[in-house]
Amino acid sequence: MEKLIYSWCSREMINTWRRNCVFLRLCVVLALGLVIFSVEANAQQPITSCTNITQSGYYRLDQNISGLLSGQDYCIGIFANDVTLDGQGFSIAGKGSGTGIYVQASNVKITNSNVSNYWRGIYLYRSNNNMISNSTIHNNDMGIGLSYSNSNIVTNCTNSKNYIGISVFYSNNNMITYSMIQNNYRGIGFSYSNNNTVSDSAVYTNGYGIGLSFSNNNVIANCVISKNFEKGIELESSDSNVILNCKISENLYGGVGLSYSNNNTIINCKISDNYGDGIHLGISSNNKITNNEFTNCGLFVYNSYQNTVSENTVNGKPLVYMEDTTSGLITEAGQVILVNSSNVVIRDLQIYNATAGIELWKSYNVLVENCKIFDNYRDGVYLGYSNNNRITNSTIYNNGRGINLWYSNDNLIYNNLFNNRNNVYVYLYYSSNKWNVEVQLGKNILGGNLIAGNAWLSPDGTGFSQTCSDDNADGICDQPYNIDSRNIDSLPLKYPQPILTPIPTTTSTPTPTPSYMADLNVTAISVDPEQPTTGQTATINATISNIGNGNAGTFNVSFFATDKTQLGFILLRKVTIQSLNAGGSVFAEIQWTPSEAGKYAIRVIAD
Repeated sequence: MEKLIYSWCSREMINTWRRNCVFLRLCVVLALGLVIFSVEANAQQPITSCTNITQSGYYRLDQNISGLLSGQDYCIGIFANDVTLDGQGFSIAGKGSGTGIYVQASNVKITNSNVSNYWRGIYLYRSNNNMISNSTIHNNDMGIGLSYSNSNIVTNCTNSKNYIGISVFYSNNNMITYSMIQNNYRGIGFSYSNNNTVSDSAVYTNGYGIGLSFSNNNVIANCVISKNFEKGIELESSDSNVILNCKISENLYGGVGLSYSNNNTIINCKISDNYGDGIHLGISSNNKITNNEFTNCGLFVYNSYQNTVSENTVNGKPLVYMEDTTSGLITEAGQVILVNSSNVVIRDLQIYNATAGIELWKSYNVLVENCKIFDNYRDGVYLGYSNNNRITNSTIYNNGRGINLWYSNDNLIYNNLFNNRNNVYVYLYYSSNKWNVEVQLGKNILGGNLIAGNAWLSPDGTGFSQTCSDDNADGICDQPYNIDSRNIDSLPLKYPQPILTPIPTTTSTPTPTPSYMADLNVTAISVDPEQPTTGQTATINATISNIGNGNAGTFNVSFFATDKTQLGFILLRKVTIQSLNAGGSVFAEIQWTPSEAGKYAIRVIAD
């Protein structure tokens, strides 16, 4: 039969453990050589006012508390390792100064807390391996701050209405996950901090979403970054970071911006409806942008080189990016960007709702023709330090700016239709380009018969081509269009074009018929006076003879005039003749007042 031999609990040991804030009951039961240890849970220490925690243990907040600890600039200060602080949903509220929870220790867990109205809500200083979870931090200047603190975790937290939601300063290997960062002036900011991760979090309606400054090797993954009032993600002088599997949308000043930042990767992201650029590369090189979907925005490159841009789409079409290319033909694209490239033909594209429809950076001898470029947020066409290119026969409308020229010279831009609120932007007058060719016969962008300059329209109907005079009705404005002193379209097109009759190139041969046929010929043309002055009415008289063997019924005599170029004739007037017998002649006469001096050719056709 078993018999209880001895049972003993040392009072001295219990008192010692109590002094260490650990209640441990040790019962030693000796029965048939068996020893049994029984350990009970740590005691919970209640908190009912601002306090210091200087010993390890489990602490719980039993009521709402406020203000600061007497003589300190914080409410709760944690200075012992291995502490758990459970806020139990109660609030810690300040009056705009100090810190709600100040931590200078390791292995601390802060959970179920509600901290508001402090200068800093929860602040970790030189503190490692801590966790902040299931907490709401709001209406502070700084929601959560990590300074010189490493390997900490912030998870399942809501950070809102702070000046900055989470600030990470000189702190490495931290993780922010499953959290909501919203309605802060700044969402999450990293400064001089490396190897941190933000994942599975929503960052929206902040000033900027996530900002990295002088911070390297960080990861932003599986996040929704939306409706921030500046950029969704901004990297400044930050290298070797990864942005992965994020949804970046409707940010007011762009989706992702990189400045002076190199060797970063943006991959597998959905980037949509950002105002400005979907991704902006500014003086940033050797970055990798791959397998991203742009919708209603795109990529913009400024003074950035050796970037790898591949397998991206803009509005379902390929984002064509070429760098250091010396030839090529592009006939399908949702956006085109050429960097340090030449001798490329861009033809027959329809590009819309991108950042800049076509961008040339330090590229030359590129031909853009027969394209329709519209509804792009920044520019229809952007030329940066790009010379000797040709843009022709394209319709460029409803873009932020029709064409944007930065230090770009000797480009030939003609026979295009521009219809934007700002058709041309020339940076500081540092570009000089040619905007027309000499008048030549051919169908122009407006459907007229003469090719020369461009059509300059405005959505409100006040564009130069819509309001210019065209007294001789040749389809070309009477005055040049001065963009600036170095950019002048000398032969802008008139809108709408006059109705022109092309020069007949052959004489019609009558179809042989049996029996009788009329044959009408213009046998004489006279002008009285022969050399009228500008504004003087001249009488043009034509003699029409029927040299056929049949009588002519009703026919028209059409009078045309053109200028000295002899490139096209303008219909002046028609005269109707009721009949003309075989072998007979008839006179047709009109009055015409030339609007300007010059040498005119008169043509009369009877048919």
